Formats: sequence, C-alpha cells, structure tokens
Amino acid sequence: MRSFLTKTRTTTIFIFFLLLLETVTVFAEGNNEAANISSLDNPWIQASSDYFKVIDNNADVVINQNGQLVKVAELTRGEVYPIARDYGNWHEIKFGNDSGYVYKANTVPASGDTVKNQNRTYLNTNQYFIAERKAIVYDNTSGKLIPFAMIEEGKRYPIVSDYGNWYRVIIAGRIGYINKNDVNGYFNNESRYFEVTEENLTVFDNRGGSLKEIGTLKKGQVYTRISDYGNWHRIQFGSNYGYVYEDGTIPSFQNSIKSENQTYKNSLSTFITKEDTIVYDNSTSQLTAFFTIKKGTTYPIVSDYGNWYRIIVGGRIGYVQKNNVIEQFTNDTKYFKVTEENLAIFDNRGKGLEQVGTLKAGQVYPRVSDYGNWHRIRFGDHYGYVYKKGTIPDDGNSIKNVSMNHSSIGILKALNNITIYDNTGKDLIPFGVIEQGQNYPVTRDYGNWYEVNISGRYGYVRKSNVEAKVAKNIVNPNQVYTYEQMEKDISELEETYPELITTKIIGQSVDGRNLYAIKVGKGNTEIFFNGAHHAREWLTTNLLMEMIDSYSQSYVMDETIEGYDPRYILNNASIWFVPMVNPDGVSLVQKGAYSAQSPQQVISMNGGSTDFSAWKANIRGVDLNRQYPAGWSTIQNNTGRPSPQNFKGLLPLSEPESKAMYDFTLAHDFKTAVAYHSSGEILYWDYKTSGALQQTSKKIAEMINQKTGYRLIFPGSNPSGGGYTDWFLYGMQKPGFTPEISPAVGPRPVPLSSFGSIWGENKSVGLMLGLEAYQNSNR
Repeated sequence: MRSFLTKTRTTTIFIFFLLLLETVTVFAEGNNEAANISSLDNPWIQASSDYFKVIDNNADVVINQNGQLVKVAELTRGEVYPIARDYGNWHEIKFGNDSGYVYKANTVPASGDTVKNQNRTYLNTNQYFIAERKAIVYDNTSGKLIPFAMIEEGKRYPIVSDYGNWYRVIIAGRIGYINKNDVNGYFNNESRYFEVTEENLTVFDNRGGSLKEIGTLKKGQVYTRISDYGNWHRIQFGSNYGYVYEDGTIPSFQNSIKSENQTYKNSLSTFITKEDTIVYDNSTSQLTAFFTIKKGTTYPIVSDYGNWYRIIVGGRIGYVQKNNVIEQFTNDTKYFKVTEENLAIFDNRGKGLEQVGTLKAGQVYPRVSDYGNWHRIRFGDHYGYVYKKGTIPDDGNSIKNVSMNHSSIGILKALNNITIYDNTGKDLIPFGVIEQGQNYPVTRDYGNWYEVNISGRYGYVRKSNVEAKVAKNIVNPNQVYTYEQMEKDISELEETYPELITTKIIGQSVDGRNLYAIKVGKGNTEIFFNGAHHAREWLTTNLLMEMIDSYSQSYVMDETIEGYDPRYILNNASIWFVPMVNPDGVSLVQKGAYSAQSPQQVISMNGGSTDFSAWKANIRGVDLNRQYPAGWSTIQNNTGRPSPQNFKGLLPLSEPESKAMYDFTLAHDFKTAVAYHSSGEILYWDYKTSGALQQTSKKIAEMINQKTGYRLIFPGSNPSGGGYTDWFLYGMQKPGFTPEISPAVGPRPVPLSSFGSIWGENKSVGLMLGLEAYQNSNR
C-alpha cells in the first residue's frame, strides 16, 4: 500500500510540474521582474527560508484540478506564511487537507517571528463548508480581526471546529476564522450536527406521501441529525423522523449542543399542541427557544416537569409549557392527575350514574383501564368512573401510598361525606371523599382510623365518622409459620369467631406436641383438609391457616371469594382442617436439632448434619405419608431404617401422628379429603379406583385443575401406596386428592416468596369443594 501511494504521488507531482511549466507565464503577467525567476534580482535564488511574505498584490493560491491550475484562494499582501515545501518556482503550502501552490515571484523570504497564529495543535475534521462568496479568513491573535487569506466563492474547505458565529480553519499553516455568513453547508454521510442559518427553517413530515409542515428550527441553533437524506437532513421528531432542507444550514459539532439527549426516552404519554408551541432549552441560566412544534401536532412526552413537559426533539432535550398543549390518554396510560377540585366518582351498576365519591385536585391516581371518555378506577370492591375532562396523564411517580391490597376485613358505612387522608408525609393530606351513606370495604384497623383502598391508593378515615363491622385479620402467612404461632392463631380464631370455629386436639406427636383439628362452618356435610405430613412442606400449613382466616372473615363480612359465598357454603357444610400433621418434623426443619427432645438422635439419622432443610419424616425418622394401610407392604424405595425421608416404619400406623389422623377420619363422614404437599404444581387424584368413584374423583380433580392449574397425575397400574389419600380413596372409597403446591423446588422448603401465587391458585379450593360436597351430599 505504501509503495503504491508513493508511486501515485510521484506521478501526480510529475504531471503537475509539467502543467506548471506550461502555465507559468499566465501567472507571471503584470510583473515582468518577478516572472524572470532566473534573474539575479530574484530573492529566492540565493536565499533559503521556511517562511515567505507576500509583496505587491495579493498572491494567488492554486491547485491542480483535472489537469488545470485552478485558483482557490488568495494570500494577503504583507502577511507571512510558513512554507510546507519548496517546489521550484513555487511555494507548496497547506491548503485544507491537500497542498496549494503560491508563485514565488510575488513573495520574498521572511522570518516567522511575526506569525502569531501558526498552527501547531489543531487538525481538520471531516466537516466542510462551501464559500458562498469570496470568504475572508481572519487572524484574531492581536485582539483585532486581521485578514490574511481569502477563499474563492464555491470552494469547499474543511472545518477545524465551531467558534460561535465563526468557523476555525487552518490555511497556509495558520489558524484563522471565517464568518459563517460567508459560507454554505457541505454535508456528507459522516456529518452528525448542523446549525441553522435561516430564521424559522421548516421541518417536514413525509409519511403521508407529501410534505407536511410540522415545525420550525431557530436560527443559530444546532441539532443532531440521524442521517443524510439527499438534499435533506433526517432528524428525530417524536417517535418518528422530520426532514430539514440542507440549504439554510451549515455543519456544526457536538460541543455546540449543551442539551443533546444521551439519557431520556419517550414515554407512552402524548400531547396535542393547542397552538404553535415553542420548545425551550434550559441547560443554561436562561430559557432559549430552539424549536417550534406546529399547532395540532401529536407529540410524545418524556416526563412531567412541574408546569412543563420534558420532550426530545431534534436530538435535544426540551421543555414545553403545559398551558400550550393538551395531554392525551392512551390505553397504556396507567395514571392520571386531577386538575379540577372535587372531581366526581360515579357508580354505573344501577340504572343511571350515581355519585359515590370525589377526588382532590392536584392528586394522582392509578386507573384500572381506559373507558372511552372515562377512567375506570377501583372503588372498594367494584369499579368507579371518573370523567377524563378535568384530568391529565401522569407517570405516577409522586404517589407514595400505592396499595395492592384489595382484601377486606369489614365494611364501613359513611355517616357523612368522609375524607380519606394520605399519611405518608409529615401532614395528613386529603386525597378523596366517600359520599354519605356509601358502604365501603375496610382493609385494616389502625387505632382511631380505618384503612381503605381507593383507586389503588391506601388512605385513612376516622372511625368517628363511620359505622363499621370489621373482622380481624389474624393469620400472617408470609412468615416462617411455626407450631407456636399456629397455636396462638388457632386460639385467637376460635375466640374471634366462636359461632363459626370449633377446635379439638386429636392426638399428640412423638415429642408431645398437640395435633389440632379446626372446624370452620355450621353444616352437617363435612370435608377434610390437612397439611405438613412432610416436615419440609410446612408452607402447606400457611396455606390452610390462611384459608381458615380468610373464610371466617368473609363469612362474617358476607363477602364472596372468587364467586363463592362463604356464608351460604359454611352454613350448609363444614370444613375440617389439620394444618400441621407433623409438628415435630416442621419444628426440626425450621428451628434445628434442639427443637427435638433427642437432638443427637436426629443429627445421627441426618448423617451427622445439622442442616435439616430436606427432612420429610417425623422426629423418629418415619415418613408419615407412607404409614397408611393402602398398599403399605408394597411401598417402593423404602430405606428400611429411620431416615430423613422414605422410611415407611415397621408397621402401618406405628406413629402417633398417622394413627391420630386415621382415627379422626374414621370418626367422621368426610365426603372429600385433601392432603396438601409440595412441590411440582401437580395433582394426584386416583389410587386403584374404578367405576363411579373414579368418575367422581376425575370430575372433582378437573375442578381443582381448573382452579389451580395443577396437572392431573394418574398413578398407573401399580402405584406405590401408603399415602393418606391413597388410603382415603382405597379404604374409605371416597374422593381424595393430593395437590403439590409451587413449581418444583427440589428437596427443600418452598420459598416464602411463592406464597402469594400459591394463595392465588388455591384460596377458594376449600369453598369450592365444600359446595360440591353439599350439593352431592347423598354420595
């Protein structure tokens, strides 16, 4: 490559030299003494210098263009310039990115001491201008503008950098400045920035097949362009493109833009301009107009900014006044801000619109969905509707009291128009009103206040302003739920709901812990739920205790759960729960070896490890779900000795826990039984059944599948057996089901973080099966 370039340069110089010889007399006319370069009067014959001074007339700068010497510039009389190279009768000088030539006869040797602006630092960029007229280049080193060169009209020249109303250039080895008014832009594919030189330069949209004016650019402002587009700049305009004619612009540079966008992105919110709307840059100490968006234009918003909207236009961050635009709602808009005082909330469930509350000006609210000219919001246990007029879209960032809690512990009745307060700041801030006479769900008891949820925000109303019937939320399932916590909650549940809940102790564990059975309901038709046969599966206890708590609250408050009416179901059926079949094992997993009466024994059974997170068995190392008399003798994978899992025991029902469950079941006429386990999101529903029982079991299993999404598992022709529901199906000849909660997690407890989704899948299963049993109680 290097030899090729050397050869090419040599050839070019040779041709150029020939052309110079042919045309030297043309440039020598008018100065016969200077033209005689072999004359003894020629100062360059005996002299050698790195600089020359122009004498007499201005000296022409020529280049070889297509075999012709073409004048491209002039150097000013009296000025001194560095010589790049001696070239016979010519000085070779730096001209742009190439070389120019000055005839020696018009110059004399000079010292470089007077040259204050010789370039030793700067480099040309890939940006150019075209001289619109004879463009003077000035030296500013003396504090005054001193002309020292002129670029011919129509000539293209590289730019070093932007300099306000000027371009910095390098010409003949000197740094100079050329006024932007004297040049036009020259753009290539690498040009990224442009400056506008005409006032109100139009921006067009070409998407409709013709050019539509959508905005104007301000003279003197600089913009980022996305790409070259023939004679146009393609720029960013909203989420699309705008097009600006290159005439009326000149190249510019990134450092000319203080507000270039590097961070922000458009949101889904938009506005429509009510009038021609000015966009301002606030990156300096004052607002500077740099863009005008035409009236009627839809434009995306980046974010709210007080009385302004932040936007991106022309690659720059700008701000428009809210008074000049109308923000638009889309189906994706999640929040709105109220702009009118006491904006009404309506209920449309009756024959007409009934006002049920109001919202406060300046407050922001989540919405459930768009509803034509209305916002659909959550209002208690149903929807309310707010007219869009009087609201604007919002990003919701100002809301500090967002609530995802839609559960209720009771119902209040407003004795007057009651104000709802936000307490997240230093002061109580009113943000809503419930109309007098309205019934509204209570989400929490809070001292002298009740907590409510209105439009996705929690707030507080004074108890003195309402009548309320409130049940207690007793069970907290979002914790490592211990045997001791269960005992405490069972006692409080029975005390809170004495007419609904009955408890009894059906036996004791190996280490003497009570086995509790809790009955919820008043009906004669009974079904049975149990959990935590396996120690590490203690999250099933959380699930069953939350069912007891939730069903009891809903019964008292006369609320439905996923369409099921607890009051109706529990007046006609009863659900028995044994939430923790294996309390010793659960305590071992949760608390470690010293929760057991014989710590060293369980450590030994655990292979010397004190990590019991994978333990399934009871405290004696017997798997309680391999203890029941259904195929016990053929149970597979039996360890043959006490182990953390899979040891079936020496005899069926050898353990006090399994024997208590067996006796308790025989003492009742349970129509259905459910034993919760984990994990895998699957459902076992059959064990050696046939005929009507198999058909009934399959039907109920499909109901559970529809509710939970758990996949039905058929055990096959030779199932292992020994499980509680194996025995219930085979021995009692009644439907029994084993749901495995949670996606598979392996040999460890299901994480607490999964409880929310597990509860969502299973919360109404007890009511569903209670209703099914009551409706088919003759089976």
